[in-house]
Amino acid sequence: RDGARVELQGTNVPTMGGLANFTDLTINRVGNDFLLVFSVSDACCGATLGANGSLFNVSLGGSAQIVELQTPENARGGFAFGVQPAVQIVDAGGNDVSDDNASTITASIEKDPSVRMEVLGSLLSPNTHVRDLEAFEVNGTTYVLAALNYDGVTYNVQSVLYRWDLTTRSIVEVQTVASNGAADWDHVQVGG
Repeated sequence: RDGARVELQGTNVPTMGGLANFTDLTINRVGNDFLLVFSVSDACCGATLGANGSLFNVSLGGSAQIVELQTPENARGGFAFGVQPAVQIVDAGGNDVSDDNASTITASIEKDPSVRMEVLGSLLSPNTHVRDLEAFEVNGTTYVLAALNYDGVTYNVQSVLYRWDLTTRSIVEVQTVASNGAADWDHVQVGG
């Protein structure tokens, strides 16, 4: 996470009357003195025009996910783990939310989901690049969102929402979502 590449999303906007209004730019890193560089290629003559924007700063976003820093090891029934787990709250850009001194993180135990992951792996083609798997539960049903990034040919792929079927002990495709180089999935539950 620290030293990670700065990524800017939402970078292309068509002009309308010579004006380009950006509405969805996002950046993944916290820091000072960032500079946007704008460029356009003239379709007529092939000339490239460029301009630098003003310097700006990026502050920390709100809590977005929990990242495991230390995996527990040497666990024995009835005894404290030999190596205790450690997690960090990060914002949507992966930056440590180091000023959070009020949240309480709860640990719970679940059975190994590797059977589900083996089944999920068998559904994907060998060249499929999965950038994120987001598991969540709704009304006792487990779902997995697979952010597919690349299929070996193109970044224009179908990311997939799967459901775990307890009766057949299998993964069932629920829905596909057209995506272009998907890197992350997040689920939101409304009203429940």
